[in-house]
Amino acid sequence: MAEIKEQKDLVLQRVPPGDRWSPVNGDTKMVLPSLTEGLEYIFQRDGQRDFHLAALDGKVYAVSEIEIAPPPPKKFNLYGE
Repeated sequence: MAEIKEQKDLVLQRVPPGDRWSPVNGDTKMVLPSLTEGLEYIFQRDGQRDFHLAALDGKVYAVSEIEIAPPPPKKFNLYGE
């Protein structure tokens, strides 16, 4: 069975003063007037629906699950090594 790992990618960063946010990838000069509009922008752009807010750092991460394949079974030669 494959292992599932959570991956976080930075998508928004707060622009002081107040509750203004800028997308990290793409148009970095864009400043959105609220967190709600920032999340909606990322949803429309990337289809992301799960987020992690690091409030003290002023960053929003998109959370996605990735599947890690198990290592292949060990193969032995004719001599059992």
